[in-house]
Amino acid sequence: MRFKALNDGRLLDTLAGKKLNPRSANNREWAATLSKGGNTELSDILKRIDGSENLTQRMAGDAIPEGLDSLINDIREEGIDEVSANKQQLDYIGEQVGRFVHNDRMFERAGVPVDVAPTITDTVGRMSNGVPMPFVDKSSKQGVERRVHTRFEKNPYTDEFEIAPFVDVDTGGALVSEFGDSRVANIDNFTGQRGDKATEYVAERVLKLMGLAPRRGPFAGVDFQVDMGGKQVGIDAQIQRGDGPLQTQLYTYLRPQDKNYEVSKDGGFAVANDMRSMIRNAPNASTSNLVDVIESMADNGQLNDKHNNRFGKALKDDYDYAVMPQYDIAYANRNQKANDTITEAPNSIAFVDLKKALSDISQVSAKEAIKRDGQARVSWNMGNNKQGPMRARINIQTPDDAVRDAVASRPYAAQMLKELT
Repeated sequence: MRFKALNDGRLLDTLAGKKLNPRSANNREWAATLSKGGNTELSDILKRIDGSENLTQRMAGDAIPEGLDSLINDIREEGIDEVSANKQQLDYIGEQVGRFVHNDRMFERAGVPVDVAPTITDTVGRMSNGVPMPFVDKSSKQGVERRVHTRFEKNPYTDEFEIAPFVDVDTGGALVSEFGDSRVANIDNFTGQRGDKATEYVAERVLKLMGLAPRRGPFAGVDFQVDMGGKQVGIDAQIQRGDGPLQTQLYTYLRPQDKNYEVSKDGGFAVANDMRSMIRNAPNASTSNLVDVIESMADNGQLNDKHNNRFGKALKDDYDYAVMPQYDIAYANRNQKANDTITEAPNSIAFVDLKKALSDISQVSAKEAIKRDGQARVSWNMGNNKQGPMRARINIQTPDDAVRDAVASRPYAAQMLKELT
């Protein structure tokens, strides 16, 4: 017999002294050439591996080929000395070829071209943090960058690391991210809060690349629930605008009782200034922290909060963490105007412990917190639909011990970044 199996999963052409990748399109063409010359051995082997009579028209989405057991039996019966003497090698052939073809087909179904999938280990490079690059396609959909995520998989026979699909815990296929118009790339049938669709799309994939299995909301408002160490925790998606200090929501709906404001910038500045004055002039402003001061106002009926929806993410019981993709101001503003429907790769990704975010603000007085250089920022908001009612909101600077760089702690998350380096 001219061909024999090698320990790395390839075939050795003993006549030509060449090592062959059984998945390579070039070797399939060579097999066809040999067949025309009367030697059908390689062609027969590849046909059995592929499960198809047509070696040159293998299409993405085909069923995973069968017949590997038949191939092993045929090799045994044909009496290849090096193989038949060692049943472990026989089992190895089926295992290796099965693994390779299974991964190829997952890549193909995710949109990796058929001629690229078998050689993807040589096609994608490594990122600076050591993980493999995703496969990037900018041509199949107009205006959309498509990434097929990858991971390292250790070959149990050679102990070498190969490129394999990063498995989507929801579909069982390769995890795919698309950046561009969210009518193409948005989470299908997402049932979360109004708005935030693009941010949630990015956050969901970040969580998956971090090795977590996010379940979609709504869960009392939080975007995702995740099992972390046997405990169900709530994780929300929140965009980070610009590269300034990381902000965490403390309050999102604050209005003085019995006051109405024009739905405009002037109305926004007015409600923010009024709330700032109320906090500064509160009787306990110099002795109590910001949360205690505002909650005293609520208890005393000074706030228009009939729906009890004043709390931001840092104060909500079911919000434990936040995924915060960070973007340039220009993109953040453009996306805000588009009601968060433009899905784009972020510059960086923060993973914030929302409970720890309160640690610094609880140690200073409300009056100190809202100073110009203080830890809290009072601003205004006109609601997701931009139609009011006008309300003030308060964000706080997030302390360093509450923030983790998602990429530094879980390197595969780097495949979501704008710059793939």
